[in-house]
Amino acid sequence: MKNLIKLAEQGDPNSQFELAMKYIRGEDIEKNEAKAAMWLEKAAEQGHAIAQYNIGQCYDKEIGVQQDYRQALKWYEKAAAQGDVDAITNIALYYYLGQGTNKNYEEAVRWWEKSANLGNGKACFNLGICYRDGTGVWKDLEKAEMF
Repeated sequence: MKNLIKLAEQGDPNSQFELAMKYIRGEDIEKNEAKAAMWLEKAAEQGHAIAQYNIGQCYDKEIGVQQDYRQALKWYEKAAAQGDVDAITNIALYYYLGQGTNKNYEEAVRWWEKSANLGNGKACFNLGICYRDGTGVWKDLEKAEMF
């Protein structure tokens, strides 16, 4: 554990991420969501995609930080740029709900299509609803059934 902390303090993003997960779970160390978020953000700032997604989750769900949808969206976008399918799906939901950004159904559909193309079932389900209801796209019941 001491070695992990030392590596994290020296700036190693993988060690920072691993230490953050230990703080989240209370594994080999006392559970501390604020410290977990701090280490996640340090790793995320260095381009660690999984840390970027997870710090987005922290800002989304108020885990160790104050809830901030704009910050969550920022981190989801960084993780999505590296291909994180869950981040892509969450971005779509943010546009759909208008969290951290203006509500934009067309943009939500665009992101859900990206996620669906990567095999995400939630995205497929949400696209089906959009096509069924004509939300962000032309209403198309045949296409809705495909999803």
